[in-house]
Amino acid sequence: MPLSVKIAARNSPLSRSQVAEVAAALSAPCTPIYTETHGDLDQSRSLRDLGKTDFFTREVDALVLEKKADVAVHSAKDLPASIPEGLQVIALTPGIDSSDSLVLREGETLFAGARIGVSSLGREKRACSLYKGLIFVDIRGTIEKRLEKLQRKEVDGVVIAEAALIRLGLTHLSRLRLPGPSTPLQGRLAIIARVGDAQMEALFAPLRKKILYLGLDPSRYGLPGEEVTHTPVIETFPLSFKVQKEFTHVLFTSRSGVDYFLHHYPQGLFGKQVLALGEATAARLKELGYPPQAIAPAAHAEGVVELLRSIDWTGMSLLYPHSALSRLVIESFLSSHGIDHQAIAIYSTRARRVNLLSFDLFDEVVFTSPSTVDALQGLLPAHEKCHAIGEITQKALNKSFGLAYGDKENKLQGVLHV
Repeated sequence: MPLSVKIAARNSPLSRSQVAEVAAALSAPCTPIYTETHGDLDQSRSLRDLGKTDFFTREVDALVLEKKADVAVHSAKDLPASIPEGLQVIALTPGIDSSDSLVLREGETLFAGARIGVSSLGREKRACSLYKGLIFVDIRGTIEKRLEKLQRKEVDGVVIAEAALIRLGLTHLSRLRLPGPSTPLQGRLAIIARVGDAQMEALFAPLRKKILYLGLDPSRYGLPGEEVTHTPVIETFPLSFKVQKEFTHVLFTSRSGVDYFLHHYPQGLFGKQVLALGEATAARLKELGYPPQAIAPAAHAEGVVELLRSIDWTGMSLLYPHSALSRLVIESFLSSHGIDHQAIAIYSTRARRVNLLSFDLFDEVVFTSPSTVDALQGLLPAHEKCHAIGEITQKALNKSFGLAYGDKENKLQGVLHV
């Protein structure tokens, strides 16, 4: 281990606070190396349509590539679409509050015509729902400079990441929380190191976000720098079934459905039009040599219905192999619209016996279906650790906590008020 870990980062108060946060979590002394990036120096370019570039990371990463620093610390949301060759994300921290806040001057409220400083189109769209008639203007610079413009009345409000306000000790400011999802990875920190630097990987391993995945297939979940533990709390099992009529189309709504059907009926898809719900199901079909002709626009039963509506079923017939626990949305649509079909339950799901789970060891617990929620009834982790994949799973999870769908953000995380 080096005498001191050299950490490269941007030279801003927020970045310095982030480095201090990382250093405090390590078991080794650290030496910060701060630099200005192209994004810091170019204050004229709008960030609205910037995309996932290295605008704020290029010069920092160069210090690591040139071995002038051991690692780089970035706001994870600033990472480019492709990490530079020779570098890798070795840790992606759990982070803190991922929301955005609209900061106002003390004692003031929103009004029609108020000028609001924003740095992205997404923030502008979400701020629109707070008050009608707001005027949005581009704003750049450090958090301190943005707040100075607010105090000088160049703007009447400024949208800032809540995580930045927390890290800079500015939570006393008057602000409103913006509704809806913020930029992906906001509030989290990414640690970049050279590929093959086992020493840094081991040192920063404790900082990685630790995820407990309760579903069947964790292969498509998790990001580089995260640590995923797979403990399935459910298992599927086949049911006997028989295809009773010819069909022109077959609809699959899960990877398990694909596997069980083809195991029992290996030649059943030749010459058929294959439809799929979700990218995971589509990917499994492609793996087995049956790329779907169409994928539902949304990964739930209602999305399948939208797909089925777009097809002319004159002279056509559909086979719908599904789980015995599937909702009746698809079957009801097929029947009510007179579509020639056969719906057959080919597998089901049951709770799987597992050892008592230590939720305290994880930052996030991932539920993949209502069955995973049911399997842990009475043993659910703290609500702030729960993450649901899909609206239907979220509804089941919210029901367990006594919430209506859509209430999770407000009731579980709280709302900031002026």
